[in-house]
Amino acid sequence: MKSLQYKIKVAILISILFVSCQKKDEFLSQKPTSNLNIPDNLVSLQAILDSDDPVNGVMFESPDLDIVSADEYDLSFSAWQAISINPKEYNGYIWASDIYKGATKIIDWDDPYQQIFYSNVALEGLEGIAKTGNNSQQWNNVKGSAHFMRANALFNLSQVFIPPYDSNTSKTDLGLPIRLSSDINIIDKRSSVQATYDQIISDLKISVLYLPSDVTLNNPGRPSKAAAYGLLAKTFLNMHDYTDARKYADSCLKIHGTLLDYNQYPNPVTPNLTIPFSNTNAEILYQNGVSNQASILFELLLSDRFGDQGYTVDTALYSLYSSNDLRKTFFFRYNGPDQINLRPGYTANTSTFKGIATDEIYLIRAEASARTGSISDAMADLNTLLKNRYNSSTFMASTASSPEDALNQILVERRKELIFRGTRWSDLRRLNKEGYNITINRMLNGKKYTLSPNSPLYVLPIPPDEIALSGIQQNPR
Repeated sequence: MKSLQYKIKVAILISILFVSCQKKDEFLSQKPTSNLNIPDNLVSLQAILDSDDPVNGVMFESPDLDIVSADEYDLSFSAWQAISINPKEYNGYIWASDIYKGATKIIDWDDPYQQIFYSNVALEGLEGIAKTGNNSQQWNNVKGSAHFMRANALFNLSQVFIPPYDSNTSKTDLGLPIRLSSDINIIDKRSSVQATYDQIISDLKISVLYLPSDVTLNNPGRPSKAAAYGLLAKTFLNMHDYTDARKYADSCLKIHGTLLDYNQYPNPVTPNLTIPFSNTNAEILYQNGVSNQASILFELLLSDRFGDQGYTVDTALYSLYSSNDLRKTFFFRYNGPDQINLRPGYTANTSTFKGIATDEIYLIRAEASARTGSISDAMADLNTLLKNRYNSSTFMASTASSPEDALNQILVERRKELIFRGTRWSDLRRLNKEGYNITINRMLNGKKYTLSPNSPLYVLPIPPDEIALSGIQQNPR
């Protein structure tokens, strides 16, 4: 019964949001097999890489386990029981040792590896097509896009299924299987964490050589040089390499540094304004979202419309927004202290945005500046963002007395700005490695569940069907 309700809600919200789903390319509709005919023309290779379906396209989707596991929302006991039909979310909410309970075809793992497969297909197809003066632009775009998308998939997997980066142990900590061939008969064992990050960086640095400089606003599902620099900044941030994080954030923003001024938008508290943002808005460097199978995220978007109770944005998080912070109404619908709902974000539909946008890159450059002692640069970037987020009639620029003060302010704004994008989970892993000692607690029916700093539970288990198929080593829980 509950499953049917979710399907109905999804259908209704999609109709409300005027989302149209196009038919997938014939090649993409096929399951990866060893006997697929690799396309031999650039148009087909580009089609493989394009996110043609804004809700269900496999090249569009990112894991949601990092959002499910983080501390940005709360469930009542009855709401938690209601999602028991979805073991991954039900058990992921309490960081159980076995979150899948025998479930297979886990999209958090399968979809990124499908993206890697299609990226490899495109790169192999490209080997048989000569680059000429007439096709160089299209050839370069396929080459750069395939390397970028493989890196993006590996990055998303790395934030969920391998340990957070630690320079002291990165060469021995288990990383991801790195698949550089479309031949599914090749069984790749797990690499190290260092090798995983090295591959991400290598792919991104290659992509920069071939991609067009700036994002195509009407097609943000195609990557650009700016997006590649942005993902390099994210990667180095999660490696605690703040010098390179700042360098690549700067390279990104020099190409595309546009921010939306929320003062120029209608007030989203208006009941009829269900979509505050366009999915092609000028902040988006690369469009990506979670799968539309995440029932918790559906409920956070929809529960107030269907009378469901017990799904709410974390009240402590909501309390961080002051009354003159426009994000308080652009991001949320307040229906009482126990039912604070989300509005659709930069995907403008049921998928939570997990792409790359300039707001995050400003925050990365600000944090990296603070950590490297440049207070004035850090606060300049922070205030550039905030003046576009606060009511312009009451906004006052923030100041900092020390690099530590600047850093603390920036980390608070990361929580507020990047809600439900998966960055909170990455930040918890990263910051706890630096001694922040952040503990998460859940209370359900009088029982307390705790996620301790640097717990092995911060590394999600690899799906059991992958373990059975490849024989790779499972993560300790």
